[in-house]
Formats: sequence, C-alpha cells, structure tokens
Amino acid sequence: MSVTFRKGFTLIELLVVIAIIGVLASVVLTSLSTAKNKARDAATKSGLSTLRSQAELYYTVNGSYRNAVNAIGATQGIEACQTTGTVFNTTDGLGAKIAKISNDYDATAWNATCALGDTPDSWSVSIPLKEGGAWCVNHQGVARVGVASGGGPGLEALCQ
Repeated sequence: MSVTFRKGFTLIELLVVIAIIGVLASVVLTSLSTAKNKARDAATKSGLSTLRSQAELYYTVNGSYRNAVNAIGATQGIEACQTTGTVFNTTDGLGAKIAKISNDYDATAWNATCALGDTPDSWSVSIPLKEGGAWCVNHQGVARVGVASGGGPGLEALCQ
C-alpha cells in the first residue's frame, strides 16, 4: 500500500493567512487616516502662516488692513472673509488664499472665521483642524490653537 502526498495548502491554512492579511490591512488603513488628518492640519497651519507676511505686504502698500468704512467683527462665511476694501478682499488681499486653505480643509463648506478691527488696525483668521480645535493667525504674529474673535469698530481682532 502506498501513501500519496498532495502538494499545496489546506483550506484552513489559506483562511488563516487571509484573516491575518485582513487584520494587517485594517491597522494600516487606520494609521493612514490619522496621518492624512495630520498632513491636512500641517497644510492648514502652513497656509495660514503665509498669510501673515502677505498681510504685511498689503499693509505696506495700502497703509491699513482696511479702508475707513470697513471694520467687521468676528464673522464666519466667505462674504465676511472677502470684504472689499480690506486685507481680506479677493483682488489684492488674502480672500482668495483664505478660500483655498479653507477648501483644502473641506471642499464642501466654508470654514474660515475672520475678524477685522480698527483699534488698533488689526485682523485675525482661523480655520478648524481635522484633529480638533482651530488654528488662528493674526496681525501680531500669533499662530496658535484658537478662534479669530473680537474686531469691529473700536475693537482689536484677536486669536482667542
């Protein structure tokens, strides 16, 4: 009587290997999601940091962050952040840049909060972060977790 050996894997062995691959894939995908959020947050922070130098160039050219009639409180929405005659306008100000940063964060909604004040001449902008909170920059060189606030006639725009 002879014994014949078959070469290959049993069904159980194949199922175990497939299960292991599935577990490893889920761990990798979870890590990639977290890394993707951190990368978007870094891009938001970097984009907002460039606004400070661009705002100073606007101030140098125009002598103010706003014209005499424009001082807005902290408001949310594309209209507020693109106010004509201010550092936020889309023609020669930061409006288009803010829109791009906000769009990169979430293409379905406007997420920026902008504040413009006149005592002293001031501005601040914040955009939410994927990992929680919001990143805020302002005329004083502040760049930190916080929300653009204040602003309006007789008020200073701040990051709080």
